[in-house]
Amino acid sequence: MKKIESYWWKILIIGILFIVAWKVLDINAILNFVKFLLSVLTPFFIGLIIAFFTIKPATKLESYLPKKFPKLSKKAARGIGVAVVYVALLALIFLAIKLLLPALYNNIVDLIEHLPSYYETAKKFFTEHEFLGNLNLIDKVNDFITSYINFDVVGKLVTAISSVASSVITFVLGIVFSIYILLERESLVKVLKTVGRLIFKGKRGTILALYARKMIDIFYSYFIGLVTDAIIVGLAATIFLLVFGAPYPVLLGLLVGLGNMIPFFGPIVAAITVYVVCAIAFGPLKAIWVLVFQLVLGQVDGNLLQPKIVGSSVGISPFWVIFAVMLFGGLWGPAGMIIGVPIMAALRIVYIDYTDDRILGNSL
Repeated sequence: MKKIESYWWKILIIGILFIVAWKVLDINAILNFVKFLLSVLTPFFIGLIIAFFTIKPATKLESYLPKKFPKLSKKAARGIGVAVVYVALLALIFLAIKLLLPALYNNIVDLIEHLPSYYETAKKFFTEHEFLGNLNLIDKVNDFITSYINFDVVGKLVTAISSVASSVITFVLGIVFSIYILLERESLVKVLKTVGRLIFKGKRGTILALYARKMIDIFYSYFIGLVTDAIIVGLAATIFLLVFGAPYPVLLGLLVGLGNMIPFFGPIVAAITVYVVCAIAFGPLKAIWVLVFQLVLGQVDGNLLQPKIVGSSVGISPFWVIFAVMLFGGLWGPAGMIIGVPIMAALRIVYIDYTDDRILGNSL
């Protein structure tokens, strides 16, 4: 009882200190400083994400090389393992850019050139149908375009070019950071453990480490499976659209693959977008075949591919999947829609573990 009272007294004191700090300190200045700090540390966060996905293959290579070459030192095996993984990663990125970027660029240029004719076709279709005309969708699109586009084209172009250049530099720095993270991971883990022991003393630190390891496994298996599944679905959609003769097959196939990464809502939005584009190009009736294909593809993916590729890494019901997508999507946008499902799965593990015997970490 004394422990519980002491625990709640600590929470009360922290809450009072937080309220006092909120009233006394300049919160806007603090938030601006936090935003600035996060922007400075962006390459480091990107490096953490890259290292998160490359650490397993690098570790496997590091453990395999001494078995094949007994005289190889541990330091040399680690360096070679990291080098091989990153050469393969950069080769894949280069191959994807070389194969995908030209076709994607041509699709975008062609789409921009044909936008006026597509606009006139859509306008004619809406005016011919009284119900659709009453929705004033064309006027809403006009208002959106007018509000978004202004005459400062040069300024927008300069901003876009500088933004792209900054993003490329940030990504390159992220790759460099990720290499150092992999090479020095033991020392970094030791620092994290030391900090964890200082903050969470005794059994709490061990329990936290157990949950962290379990959650890392969930996130890794989920995202690797999700990306693999999205690539397969995107390639299948691109091939079908190419054979069907649809406009912009690479661009639309990429949209289907990306949409497949967002549970429930992503495939629906992608299917509607692809249908609208094909309906403008071929007419509403012929474009129905595109919807039929995406319906069949969705059933094959949901019943065969995803269970095999993603597996049971999530293990939550459809209701909680939708809830996670809506909640975290509302908080963090498209990124929240993607990471919301594994977060909900991690919370589910904590909940089940606690309700099992009212002791956290006992079943782990």
